[in-house]
Amino acid sequence: ATASDPQEHCAVRVWELATGKARGSFDPGVPVAGVALSRDGGRVAALAGPRGDDRATVWDAATGNELARVPQGGAGGVVALGPDGK
Repeated sequence: ATASDPQEHCAVRVWELATGKARGSFDPGVPVAGVALSRDGGRVAALAGPRGDDRATVWDAATGNELARVPQGGAGGVVALGPDGK
């Protein structure tokens, strides 16, 4: 998963490494400081950047449905998903 330049765009893209094709694109609506992909590729998480709204967002990678918005409480610039995808 990649995040675009946090100063310019608000997009997260997931790429299929074997083919080099985009697998999905997610729009958190704010600049992105970090991204994570679950081990099984089923979930994508993005952390809002410094000009964002102090939250992390999690999507279903296959459907693009937003699963959760989690306040980060000023915790810093790291986002991760555990082995169980949560």
